[in-house]
Amino acid sequence: MPELPEVENVRIGLSPLLGTTLNPVMVSSYPKFASAASAAGVVEAIDRRGKWLVLRLSRDAHPVADLVVHLGMTGRLVLDENRPTGPHLHALWRVDRSDAEGGLWLGFFDPRRFGRLVCTPPGVHTSLPGLSTLGPDATGAADVAAALAALSTSTRPVKTALLDQSVLAGAGNIYCDEALFESRIHPATPCSRLTAPDRTALAQALSESLLSSIAAGGTTFRDYRRPDGTSGSNVHKLRCYGRAGLPCLRCSSIITTTRVAGRSTSFCPTCQPPR
Repeated sequence: MPELPEVENVRIGLSPLLGTTLNPVMVSSYPKFASAASAAGVVEAIDRRGKWLVLRLSRDAHPVADLVVHLGMTGRLVLDENRPTGPHLHALWRVDRSDAEGGLWLGFFDPRRFGRLVCTPPGVHTSLPGLSTLGPDATGAADVAAALAALSTSTRPVKTALLDQSVLAGAGNIYCDEALFESRIHPATPCSRLTAPDRTALAQALSESLLSSIAAGGTTFRDYRRPDGTSGSNVHKLRCYGRAGLPCLRCSSIITTTRVAGRSTSFCPTCQPPR
């Protein structure tokens, strides 16, 4: 699933839409996408909250709608001068610019249909399930440290807490594994066992992991692409996630996996001993 860095890169890649007019041409009747058929207007802003995108639309300088996008597991937004075609195209907009600049097309593809497209009245998107309960953005080290401090009496495994979007918005399996590795914390450690230095180290590691990946264009394994079709290069920076069976880059022990919160979790048994 695209996580915060990937979604942020999609947001950045959609910046050519600012000031243009979206005109829906085709929207699937599939319930998760159908309401996007009414998403029409001038794109005034493109915001991100955690793993969600919000395109704010206006008409005659008055807000008319918010187009809310979640990419799910395999969703992609494609922005191109040529009309996107192919299987799994669930929504298509003609993007009108000035005559001198020509037009664009915006397409939404989703092979597994786990993503969402929702059109709401202005501002109403904040009450949508999944958005209404989001915690602070996981890029802020101070916010991450405060969220972990609030869980100082909790017996929840720390990785479970990090994955909870109501605790922190945007972090997922990749960057949680990376941050826990960098801070030398076993993923199943109860939050109550974390010391103040642990929380500080973990908060810094998570923030740095996310920001570094944003700068690298995100992590592409298979499905994720930026709107122009290019891949992210952060996969070459990963030091723990996806390296099960390979030597730890820090101590040469073999990276292993376990399951935490139902998710496959990579860690180094030497650098991250159980507590």
